[in-house]
Amino acid sequence: MGDPQTKKDPRVGKTTRLVEYLTRLASLRTRLIRDIDKYEKVLWFADIPDDRDCPTRAWGRSEEQEADNEWLEVKNRQEPELPAVPAQCKDWIDQSALRNKGGSPELLSEITRQVENPEWREGSDQPETIPRTERLDEHPGVRAAWDRYVEDKWMPWTEVHTAWEKVHKVYSALFAIHQGQLRLGEEYELVLGLGLLTWQTPNGQRVRRHLVVADVLLEFEARLGKFTVRAHTEGAKLRPELDMLDIGEQAARAEETAKSSLTDAGDDPWKRGCVEGVLQALVHSIDPQGEYNDALEKKGISATAKPVVEYAPALILRKRSAKGLTEALRRIKERIETDECIPGEFADLAEIGPESDRETSDDPEEPNRAFHGEVFFPKPSNEDQRRIIDKIQTAGGVLVQGPPGTGKSHTIANLICHLLATGQRTLITAKTPRALQVLEGLIPEELRPLCINLLGSGLEERRSLESSVGGILRKNEGWKEDNASRKRAELESRIQRLREESAKINRRLRDIRESETHPQSIAEGIYRGTAARIAEAVNRDRGAYEWFTDTVDPNQPCTITKEDFFVALKAFREITADQRQELQQVLPSSDGLLGQTEFSDLVTREKRAAEDEKDANSSFALWRSVIISRSRRRKRKVEDEILRHMQSTEALLAQSNTHPVVTDLRTAIQNRNVDELGHANEKIRELSSRKKQMDRADKITERIRSYLPKLTDELQKTHGEPHWEERNRHIGDAWRWAQARYWLEEYINQEDAPALAKRAKQIEDEIGGIIAELASLHAWSFCFSRLEEDHRRHMEAWQQSMRRLGKGTGKHAPRHRREAQQHLNQCRKAVPAWVMPLHRVWDTVEPEPGMFDVIIVDEASQCGVEALPLFYLGKKILIVGDDKQISPDAVGLPRDAVHRLMAEFIDDFQFKSSFDVESSLFDHGRLRYGTRRITLREHFRCMPEIIRFSNDLCYSDTPLIPLRQYGSDFLSPLEHVFVEGGYREGSGNGVINRPEADAIVEKIFELCSNSGYDEKTMGVVVLQGEAQAARIEDQLLERLGAEEMERRRLICGNPYSFQGDERDIMLLSLVAAGNERIGPFTKPADERRFNVAASRARDQMILFHSVTVNDLSGSDLRRRLLEFFENTTPQRIAELEWDELERRASQDNRRIIEPPSPFESWFEVDVALELRRKNLKVLPQYEVAGKRIDLVVEGGRARLAVECDGDHWHGADRYEADMQRQRQLERCGWEFFRVRESAFYANKDRALEGLWHMLKERNIPM
Repeated sequence: MGDPQTKKDPRVGKTTRLVEYLTRLASLRTRLIRDIDKYEKVLWFADIPDDRDCPTRAWGRSEEQEADNEWLEVKNRQEPELPAVPAQCKDWIDQSALRNKGGSPELLSEITRQVENPEWREGSDQPETIPRTERLDEHPGVRAAWDRYVEDKWMPWTEVHTAWEKVHKVYSALFAIHQGQLRLGEEYELVLGLGLLTWQTPNGQRVRRHLVVADVLLEFEARLGKFTVRAHTEGAKLRPELDMLDIGEQAARAEETAKSSLTDAGDDPWKRGCVEGVLQALVHSIDPQGEYNDALEKKGISATAKPVVEYAPALILRKRSAKGLTEALRRIKERIETDECIPGEFADLAEIGPESDRETSDDPEEPNRAFHGEVFFPKPSNEDQRRIIDKIQTAGGVLVQGPPGTGKSHTIANLICHLLATGQRTLITAKTPRALQVLEGLIPEELRPLCINLLGSGLEERRSLESSVGGILRKNEGWKEDNASRKRAELESRIQRLREESAKINRRLRDIRESETHPQSIAEGIYRGTAARIAEAVNRDRGAYEWFTDTVDPNQPCTITKEDFFVALKAFREITADQRQELQQVLPSSDGLLGQTEFSDLVTREKRAAEDEKDANSSFALWRSVIISRSRRRKRKVEDEILRHMQSTEALLAQSNTHPVVTDLRTAIQNRNVDELGHANEKIRELSSRKKQMDRADKITERIRSYLPKLTDELQKTHGEPHWEERNRHIGDAWRWAQARYWLEEYINQEDAPALAKRAKQIEDEIGGIIAELASLHAWSFCFSRLEEDHRRHMEAWQQSMRRLGKGTGKHAPRHRREAQQHLNQCRKAVPAWVMPLHRVWDTVEPEPGMFDVIIVDEASQCGVEALPLFYLGKKILIVGDDKQISPDAVGLPRDAVHRLMAEFIDDFQFKSSFDVESSLFDHGRLRYGTRRITLREHFRCMPEIIRFSNDLCYSDTPLIPLRQYGSDFLSPLEHVFVEGGYREGSGNGVINRPEADAIVEKIFELCSNSGYDEKTMGVVVLQGEAQAARIEDQLLERLGAEEMERRRLICGNPYSFQGDERDIMLLSLVAAGNERIGPFTKPADERRFNVAASRARDQMILFHSVTVNDLSGSDLRRRLLEFFENTTPQRIAELEWDELERRASQDNRRIIEPPSPFESWFEVDVALELRRKNLKVLPQYEVAGKRIDLVVEGGRARLAVECDGDHWHGADRYEADMQRQRQLERCGWEFFRVRESAFYANKDRALEGLWHMLKERNIPM
């Protein structure tokens, strides 16, 4: 504080005091470990057998290992099977004794058998069998067989099994370290320790620590069941460690000298000549009388005033030091003191500058132009997620409250895409890598090279770097900005067209929905009202008019009269087929017929002329000729007249299909039979009249047929039925009914709503894909616009160095690794996005003010003061977290020392309490950005029943909205198991409940054997202490094996082990038991732990407990959790009285009486009853996401939502909100079927046909 620079500018002085405070606090938080037994896990190499199946460099390098860089390789082998005991010996041996390898198993000297009772008879009171004692010396064959078995089989088995057991112990120890890394995260590190110092220091401290360490990578290949230990991908970084010694106990420059000497070993800590030379030098620098022992085994010596160093290599899992953070803070302080550059957000943190300079409200400022235009979210998003972009346009910081399972990773992935597309250099970080590991899979593939993941997974991390650097270089080679610009314009045009199409489709869907509410007037106003009411009327009249099957234009008035219909009916009834055939035969015209009187006159005249001619023959000769001539002339005239009629008749007979009456007519004329001709004429006139009537009826019938072909055909077929008279009386009404029915069908079929909805979903997916592609083009364009030639060269050089590094072996490997790291440091600015846990930020980043445009911090409630330097690195910061989850703690930290630091460095800070060790980054965000807080409430992870505990416990003010639903793989969400006889033992973190642990292990073994749990991931959370988790894990390793545990991602730990993580199945151990005092969990920290524990399970959460609610205090969170399990059942709506509902549906006056609760309309009632008749379980007005679904069909292991679109319109805004809610639920697995009221009442079977198919697909039985 005496620096002249700080005196010159008090703002700089205040800021550097804050940095110094953070530095001192970081050092204070680092717990000094002097005894190796205080570390999390330790595996001594001396405990590794010198076995070809367990090769390790600790036993020296073999020829096979010359080209390898593995320090240790352990492969799981199947346990040698105990050889079968000879049949005659089975009764003479205690089976448990066979596994006791401490001595040779012995046969029993005597045994008791049950043999047949010779006194027993059917019906007697004698027992059927009696005991008989046999002595071993009575069976020499048994002894001989046993001796051969022991010598030939059992003894060889013990040798093989002992060798297997030694390797398996190492395998189990490595698995425990592996599980510890997964559980504890990147806050812990794995190192190799060499040179165990045991010493009682002059100030009385007992030291038992290694003097030299190297960074280690532990790899587990579950498929092969193999663990490999090798140098870390960033190098072993072989180095001395003397922090466990006070400064006065270290020789001057001893550490620097040792570090320099170790460079000769490179990355190979097994170069014993070099390493042991350093160890000897170190022990002698501590005390010239110090001793060095080069043995692999530790001797277990006691600490004395004389330091002793043993080679004793060991693998150590331990908490990382704060060296990276303190070094970063030192550099920040130097920069501030040198150039006085203090970024705005860090200046606000240091409380320098007037308050008026800071934004204190949500009033918009000039937005960052980079954020204008398209929001590049390739994945579906809700309004809250999109608001983040709006907020960060005008603010230096935004706070996002993200309770468990609310899609934080999904949101961050979308934000990364948008920030890359708008040219923002971004850092994404968190306390542990758990919350960050899922991001890579969520980012579109074409953007992944622009986003480097440093999540501490060894080879995966190296592959990410290689993929990014190689991807950038390859893309750069073929990049043409003109082509990219044209492609962007094309994609933007496609998006515009798709959005226009989407708007039209959504408008059509809305119009369809809205049209259900419009009044209509059909069939001259006989049918009027909404389409649904018309459908009901059509259905009401269906029984009376369904015989009218023809389609009738609604605008065509009825032109068929009752009289016409009667004529047609009468014709069909009276004119038989034979009669019709007869009437269709050829007849002479009735008008041209030779009349009977006329014919009689002609016949008479013909006769008279003949008679006159005959009489003339007897008359006088003078007159004879005259008379004859005159008679003949009269006769010929008559005959000509008759002949003319005969010829007319002959002409008719010459035609085909002439009626027989024509022949009769000809015969009558020919025979001059006046009576016969009269009969023929009468017949012809009758036939002609009938034919005329038939022709008129046919004409009317054809006119009817032209309008109603189906009806005419049916009339022709069934005219004899008596109901046609009744139908004739209502032909006009039936016509109008058919008009209404036709209009209804046209109305329903004019728009295919399901197809439109499907197309709308396709467009949404297409737009998402195009946005991802467009974001990629923008992002790459920004990347290459900033890629300088120097960056490109360093990337090429990095690739070459990595190729030379190869597998990381050889004496030049350290140099290649250093060169690669140097090149990477020089090209970091060319990579726009980095994903890494907080400790990697401080280990790898050279801090510069505002070096990132945006910093996103996930799980910020876990981050403490160690995250505050992020305000220096970023221009804007997005803090994502939840203050209802686990926050930093100060266990083991001297609070007085913290308060002294606060008084010394930040006593003049207005909000100095916010810098306490228990304050989280989220707390700082709430303090500084509280007015720009966005809360995510939609819960995507847990089944609704599971998340309700956390909802009630922590989020009652702003409850989470669970969106998941039962799928076809539905499991019972909540189960609890009471462990009879459970008891607690131990204290503090060492408490265990053996019966409870055994029950959990047995349950997991059972679940893993159940096909219903195939591919399900699992986890175990203990709610008290940590020893219970270790016990369960050890037993699972024996029962399941490491491979199955790895496949299931099965971790056992406390709630902290799972924050930011999830599993399909979670098992909780309450641990508490009635045999020990049960101290209640009531603190806010306990509430946060229980919240995390109870919100990790996606599908099922099982609680194991050895106490009842009566054993627990009323304020104990254990009791609240147990009551929740005991009293919660899956969401159900009370069973309805379906018979009563049927009665009311048929009898109630629907115009007056409201539908029974909980139904909102009679339409819903009718649909529900239709579903119920199919033996389906129906839940009306089912609540989800704060809204209600009209009907939910439940069956098997699935549910389906049914929305009833009736004729009540709530407005366009309500419709849009409902559709948005439906899309959100669909993204969570809900499937919807929408039924229109008009379609349902018009044709129930057709309206619900699609529903039956959907139910079948989801295995919901009917």
